[in-house]
Order: sequence, then C-alpha cells, then structure tokens
Amino acid sequence: MNGQAKIELLLEVKNKIRTGLKQAQRDTEVSIDRMQKKMNSLKLGFIKNSKSISDEVPLIGRAFKLASNPIALAATGLLAIGKGIDYTTQKAADFNTQFRALANLNLDKTKKEVDSLQRMVLNTSFEKGFDTNKAIMGYFDVQSTTGKFGTEVRKIVERQGEFANLMQSDFNEYIAGTAKGMANFGFGVDKLDEFNRSAYATVKVGVTTFDQLAKVQSVYAGAAASNNQTFDTANKMLALFTIKTKSVDEAATLTKSMFNDLTKDATIKAFKKVGINLYDNNGKIKQADSLMLELNKKFMALDGDKKVVALKNQFSGSEGLIAMIQAATDKSGQLQNTFNTFASTKLDLDKSIELAKNDLNYKNEILKNKLNAMEIEIGTSLLPLKYKIAELKLAVAELVGNLTLGKNGLFQKGAAKANDKYMELVNNAQYMSKEEFIKNSAAIKLDIAQSQRNLKQGQRNNVKSSLLWLGNPIALVSSYMYKSMLSNEGAGNIEQMKKLDKLLLNTWKKATNSGKNIAEIKKAENTADSGNTSNTSTVADNLDAVTNSARQVRNLTVNIEAFNKGGINTQNTNLKKMDEKEIEDWFTEMCMRVVRSLEMAY
Repeated sequence: MNGQAKIELLLEVKNKIRTGLKQAQRDTEVSIDRMQKKMNSLKLGFIKNSKSISDEVPLIGRAFKLASNPIALAATGLLAIGKGIDYTTQKAADFNTQFRALANLNLDKTKKEVDSLQRMVLNTSFEKGFDTNKAIMGYFDVQSTTGKFGTEVRKIVERQGEFANLMQSDFNEYIAGTAKGMANFGFGVDKLDEFNRSAYATVKVGVTTFDQLAKVQSVYAGAAASNNQTFDTANKMLALFTIKTKSVDEAATLTKSMFNDLTKDATIKAFKKVGINLYDNNGKIKQADSLMLELNKKFMALDGDKKVVALKNQFSGSEGLIAMIQAATDKSGQLQNTFNTFASTKLDLDKSIELAKNDLNYKNEILKNKLNAMEIEIGTSLLPLKYKIAELKLAVAELVGNLTLGKNGLFQKGAAKANDKYMELVNNAQYMSKEEFIKNSAAIKLDIAQSQRNLKQGQRNNVKSSLLWLGNPIALVSSYMYKSMLSNEGAGNIEQMKKLDKLLLNTWKKATNSGKNIAEIKKAENTADSGNTSNTSTVADNLDAVTNSARQVRNLTVNIEAFNKGGINTQNTNLKKMDEKEIEDWFTEMCMRVVRSLEMAY
C-alpha cells in the first residue's frame, strides 16, 4: 500500500468515526430524555415514600444508594455523562490507593472479606456523609486498637464519627480515643452512648475540649482500668484536676499517678487509719469519687487546722494522690457540686442535630462527602471500561504507527526485536562451553516454536474476532488490519530468530572448534587482562591448527553457477508466495550459507 492509499484510508476511517460519534451523541440525547421522563414520573412517589431522605439530600444523590430503585440507573448515567469517565474512575483509583492501608491490616482475610470491607467503608461514607479518607482511617484505628473487624467496627465508626461531627471535634482523634478507651476499659458498642455522655460531661464540667480529651484519655485509662475504675470515674477525676491545673496534659498526668497510688499498701493503710475502707461489701475497690466524698466528710467534721493537717499527713505518695487528698479537704461544697453536675449532665443529641441542621457549612460538607462517595462508586463500576478504552487507545496508536511502516517495515520491526533479544548471545558465542551453547541454542529454538504457535493462534483469532464486527465496518477493518500487522511483525521475529540460531551455531563452531578450544580462549584472555603475553604464541599456534592462521587473509573463490542454472523455480515451491524483494533476500541468504560452509571447511 503506497503513501497516498494509506492517507486515503485514514481519512475514510476518520470520517466514519466522526459519523459514528454523531450517531452516538444522538442516541445519548434520546437516552437522557427517556431517563429524565422516568425520573419525573418517579419523583413524586419517591419523595412521598421517603420524605426524610428527600429532605436530607437531593433526589439523585439518595436514589443511587437504593439499588432496587430504577432511579439509580438514571442517576448513574447522568452523573457519569456529566463528570466523565476519567473523573469518576480517577476518584475510584484514589480511593483504592487510600484503602490499601486498611487492606494491609487484613492480609489474613480472604479477598471476598476485604472486598466486602471496602464496600462497607464506602457505604459508611455515603450514608453518614463522612469524608472517605477519614472513614478509612477510622476503620483502621478501631481495628488496629481493639482487634474488632467488620460490622462491629462499622457501628463504632458511624456512631463516634457522627458524634464527633456534631460536637465539632476532630473526626479521627475522637474515634482513635474511643478505640483506646474500649481497649483499656473493655466495653463494647452497647456502652458507646454512656462513653459519649461521659465525655460530654467532662467537657462541660472541666476545662478541656473533645479533641484534648480524646488525646489524653489514653494517658490515665490504663491506670484507672487496672484498679477497676470506670471510664466515667476516670473522666470525672480528670475534670476535677483540670480546674486545679494549668493544662489538660498536667491534669491527665495527675490522674494517672493518682490511680497508680490508689491501691498501694501505704494508701490502703492510710484510708483504713482514718476510718475508710478501700473496698466495698462485695470486696471490690470503691470508685475514686466515692472515696473522695467519704474523705471529704471526714475533713468536714474536723475543727481546727491542726487536725486537718494531721489527717492530710496520713497520706503520702505521688503528686496525683496528694492532689486528690488536697481536693478532698474542700469545705465550700465545690467538690460535691462538681461531682453532682457531672453525674446529672445529660446528652441531648436531638438538640445537637437540630442545631447542625441550621449550620449551612455542616450540611454542605455532608452533601459534598455523599457526592464524593457516589462518584467513587460509579467510578469503581466504570474502571473495567476505562481499562478497555486505554487498551483501545494503545491499539489505535500502534495501528497508526504501523500503517506508516508497511508490510516489510513490520517484518523488519519483528526482526529487530529478535536481534535485541539474542544478538548478544551470538557475540558471546566464542566464550561458551559446549553445555552453555546447547542451553542457549535450545532456548532460541523453544522461543521459535512458541512464537510459531502464538502466530498461528493469533491468525485464527483474527478471523474469529473479525466475524464479531461484521455489523460495524470501521471496527471490522481496524480489528483485522491491526491483527494482520501483528502477524507480519511476528513473522519477521520468527524468521530472524531462525537466522540467529544458525548464526550462533556457525559462530560457536568456528570460534571454539566445536567447543574444544574454549579453555585456551579463556586462558588467553585472562593472560591479556593481566598484562602477561608469554603464552600468546602458543595459543595462536593452537588456533592455526584449525584455521591455518587467525590473522591470515584468505581468498576463496566459489562457483555458484549450477546453483542458479536455468533460473529459480517459483511456481511449484513455497517461493511463489514471495514478492521480488523477498526472493532476492532469500537468494542472497542461500549464497551466504554456501560461502560460510566452505569457509568453515578450511
């Protein structure tokens, strides 16, 4: 095919593609009209049956999650058209990258379980309006800290993430703090509401924020739990100490040291000496706030500073324990009021939700996160299509490039690939032992055989696949031409590998005397490398025994008259399939074989 014909073909393909795209555009517009009509007919019924949802998010946003609703398909189609395949699939790809951290935490799980977990994270993000990155880290923190997996983790992340958003706390800090609290105090999902109420009371009574509380809870949680203290008691003590210290961190340190000293022998004896038993009637350690109130009554009953000081001096220990005793000396009623306020604090999430509904920024953030999750879900479903499109683009690029090469150019392209792969073996033939030569030659022969099988299979597949495109002339021509080009390239690769295999054999035989002189060759090179040339003449003599002289110029006269006498028969042989250039190349190769064979004989 000449250059003009190629250009004409490309223009024809371009025009047909343009026509096809216009038809696809018209079909798409018709489909959109149909979807819009269906959405309009479904809209009233949808809002009627799910008014709370329709108030919360736009119709399409919610409908996508309801797979059983026909609106889901319409929403998917419209959003994909609006945003584009590249946009949504990139969202999905980014999500998959971010999810890897959580997936690596579950290498002991099956692929089915990990896929289910991925869908679970995405569903959580959509239904609760969470940022997908934060949701992934929330799942990660809960699982890595508590050892829980799956549905239970989902409940924790959804409950605590929503609470953190309502309280304007850091999403991941609060979930991580909850996970540490669950690990230390050993409670489950059923205690989350109590845990959140206690945190709310701590912030309300003490001098701290939710973020600060989430960060410092782990400081004293272990010490408190080891003494059978509840998270409510631990938070209550922290709230008390934040009023008396400069920072939350200092209060947390005091709380920890106080709990560490609470059950020491010296502390138990001191309490007993002032008439307070550290244990209740069931033999369990009393809660620290109860012990403080009992001790406070003892101080309230004393008259005179000397008796107060004497009672205080009964206790010795860390700064935390001393701070606890000091707080118990209160006679103003502040200690009792602090504990009463903490205990009576109620958490009314309904009011908090009502406040959030009036926060436009909060609502916009929820909506944005829902939309992002929906785009990721659409992109995930479109990823296989994007891969196919990428493969098609690559095929088209190669098709256009190969059209400029022509049949012979493709043949040479395949030959060049064979040279890149095996020419180095030929160049190193002189260094091969017999075993190495046999191994390398066998590798080339195996490659040739496999390539021949692949070529035949590809030719058969080309015919089969072309039948599938009979209704699409553009696709039919493109498919058949592209695979035919691959066939030409493969033929060139196979033919050149055959030549290289023969060249390897001839080169090795000639250079090594069929492997007999390989030791002398290596020895000579080693000597040359070390600068010692004492054995050069001996090696040269050995080589002369085979070739007369490796440096001698030889003139060979070869009479090939009979070889081509009467012309070449191209009618009843395989040569009839060759064009003029191919026959010329074949004839030249045959002549070179005769010359090489004669040369080796000398």
